Amino acid sequence: MQNQQGYSGGGLRTRVTSFNLSTGAINWTYSGSFVFPSQPGVGAGFVTFVGSTFSSTSLYVLDAVTGTLRYTVPILIGMGSVMPTVVRDPVTGHVTAFVTDGGGYLNAVSLGLTSGSVLWTQSGQFGGDSIPTVVGSSIVLAGPGQYYAFDQATGSANHFWAGNIYGGGGTTVAYDAARQQFYVLTEYNDSTPTLSAYHYTNNAHITLLWQRTGVGNIGSVAIGPTGKVYSAGPSGIWELDPATGATLRSIPGSFGGTPALTNNVLWFFGQSEVLAYDLVTLQLLRAFNFSQGYLTPAYNSPGAFANAYFVLDYSNIVGSPSFDVYSSPLPGATTNPATNVASFSATLNGSVNARGSTTTVNFEYGLTTSYGSTTVMETKTGHTPRAISANITGLLPSHLYHFRIVAHNIHGTTFGGDRTFTTLSGTGRPVVTTNPATLVASFSASLNALLDPHGLTTSVHFQYGPTTSYGLTTAPRNETGNTYRKVSANISSLTASTTYHFRIVATNSAGTTLGSDKTFTTFTATGPPVVTTNSASNVTTSSAKLNGLLDPHGLTTTVNFQYGTSVPFYAHTTPMQTQTGNTYRNIAANISGLTAHTTYHFRIVGTNSGGSKAGSDRTFTTP
Repeated sequence: MQNQQGYSGGGLRTRVTSFNLSTGAINWTYSGSFVFPSQPGVGAGFVTFVGSTFSSTSLYVLDAVTGTLRYTVPILIGMGSVMPTVVRDPVTGHVTAFVTDGGGYLNAVSLGLTSGSVLWTQSGQFGGDSIPTVVGSSIVLAGPGQYYAFDQATGSANHFWAGNIYGGGGTTVAYDAARQQFYVLTEYNDSTPTLSAYHYTNNAHITLLWQRTGVGNIGSVAIGPTGKVYSAGPSGIWELDPATGATLRSIPGSFGGTPALTNNVLWFFGQSEVLAYDLVTLQLLRAFNFSQGYLTPAYNSPGAFANAYFVLDYSNIVGSPSFDVYSSPLPGATTNPATNVASFSATLNGSVNARGSTTTVNFEYGLTTSYGSTTVMETKTGHTPRAISANITGLLPSHLYHFRIVAHNIHGTTFGGDRTFTTLSGTGRPVVTTNPATLVASFSASLNALLDPHGLTTSVHFQYGPTTSYGLTTAPRNETGNTYRKVSANISSLTASTTYHFRIVATNSAGTTLGSDKTFTTFTATGPPVVTTNSASNVTTSSAKLNGLLDPHGLTTTVNFQYGTSVPFYAHTTPMQTQTGNTYRNIAANISGLTAHTTYHFRIVGTNSGGSKAGSDRTFTTP
């Protein structure tokens, strides 16, 4: 957004622009005359921003693809709003925008295809710099000394911390959904910046876990892929343990604002440099001279970041460009532990992030760190870490091997760290791994495992039962060879709502090996359907076959597919099918009339008297 801040002279207008991150090419621009509009918030196919005049304020709702104004919604809010947060309910598909301002108002606005309406409005002392953050079923806002949670559906408020200070400012909280834990970095009870970690159960039950001072200044924190917390301040960068707040690693120096984390790169800005650090090693990848970080908006955000790009936003400068775009061009490469290590073979694993450039990747391996052998080269593109694996054969039994991943693009080469594995002896006891059960239903399940016969004829079966005494076995089968293979067995006549134990058992002339114990719990005899959206097949320029998996869960169930070019508003449905029983079965539907070179979304939906369930969204693109 280029923000004219209400100035009307010289033809200045506010412009909201969609652009290509890699090239800067403009996709579309929407312009208007507003007084201190908010930054745009994007989600569910919409671009939203608060546009104020001297007499009224409305939420402007644009089409994310075309930039066309869909409609406006009048809202009770003052000038100086922050970026709206747009949320789509994964079950109902309903879309809501949450909007707040410096005057202490929070609006929840329902967004439809052609119109919207205010669901509820709340007020509080949460400053003017706190972007609404989704925390479970709540929206959390934090001003100096005053922290609030609002129920997304009803607006019910939980003023879960009331300190001795009030005022403007505040911060945007950071939420770790996997841990149900969020972080607030702002004043707590006095003027000292304090990082507080909270556990979230629901809107009414929020518990303080730990607090730290001296590990940040203003802004927010970043959460790494394993839950570690990253904060920046005038004396350094800190990596913190999410369970205790203890410092794990740190880098001395002076850093400003909120760190940004994208694709294993940590970004920081100051008044003279933008810095990119490798998340794994905390080594500096690159320092970019010149930064306008000190001109960032009041909400202390480092800007948008996605697909390996970092966008430093300073949009409160009247009549000037509003952002700088940075990228870390060197590919990211991480060597992961080897798996399926056998006598003469193994699987090498790693991950690579091409970071926007066409990247070649392979593994080096050998008996020393000189390696000497390589796997077949693969080519990867994109901006996210991708798992890489390669099966290697012709190894020597009972030998230690070294290996590492290597990624190369036009900007240079990245070597992953060295790892080792030791091959098994030529023959020996079988090697087994009990894997999780699948297709668990009310009265049946599939048991799964991995087996290496270790060079000898091996008999393999599963033990299972309601206790670790098991009591039941599947039919034995014989396997030979020196490589790993998947082993599975379907079992039936189980009892509903019961926890079962199981393990794999393999025997050859060298001995018997027992897999670890695993458990699964059967479903109730009846209940809502269980659905899984599978990949589309037979995709042509105008047609495709949609696939899914269904367990009717003991009740007569209708099932079909929803599909279209956008979510959550799937424009089309396939004809209903009716299924009964308590076992999984494949569901498919052929669709036609599609447009070439178009990406389609789809999901399976099952409904019975126990409820309605939708599978996850999947996509396919017509050639």
